Amino acid sequence: MKYFPLHIKTALLASLVSFVVLIVGLLVVSASVAKQIQAEQKELAALQAENLAEQLSAAQNRFNEEGLQNLANILSGSRPNLVTLRVWNFENGKFVETVASDDSMPVEDLDESVSNALLKGVGSSTVNVLPNKDDSLFRVFSPIVRDGQITGAVEAVERLDTISSITFRYIAKLSWVTLLTVFFMSAAFYLLFQRLFYQPLGRLLAAMDEAKTGNLTVAVSEQKK
Repeated sequence: MKYFPLHIKTALLASLVSFVVLIVGLLVVSASVAKQIQAEQKELAALQAENLAEQLSAAQNRFNEEGLQNLANILSGSRPNLVTLRVWNFENGKFVETVASDDSMPVEDLDESVSNALLKGVGSSTVNVLPNKDDSLFRVFSPIVRDGQITGAVEAVERLDTISSITFRYIAKLSWVTLLTVFFMSAAFYLLFQRLFYQPLGRLLAAMDEAKTGNLTVAVSEQKK
């Protein structure tokens, strides 16, 4: 740091203080931001499940398995946090999976509370915390109703953003902001120091050199100019 000019040192110090303030502020508000983002993600997942359930309910004929698979794949690819869309059929008194956009997702039997809600024509949701991971999956269900009868359900599985993932995402953006801040503050401090310190100091040193040669009158007149 001792080899940097004064305006660079001042700009770096001011940028460091600004960056620390931004990080502290981000950590303080990250919890509330995460809750808001998670609420929006849950709402979008529920809307996706309801829309697909309405399409299947209004269809005159049942979709074949290939058609359902293609439809689920297209809708699932519309948002990065939507892990999978799954269609369940109600057969022999229970819900059985028909298709899913992501076959790698393990299939879990529906909880009794979810099944009972769907049989009443009411949507339901659960949140599963993934083992050994700092995130969770939001599962939302919407019933498929044909001719007043429950014939199945649509499930949307959403990966919820966590406080840590949101914080790190914004820290990456803050790094670019910090670099730009350092650049502009360095330019601003250079112009400021050039006018207030560097130029007057240069004139003073020049006057001192003139005084050493004995031309004190010239040195004083140069200072007055």
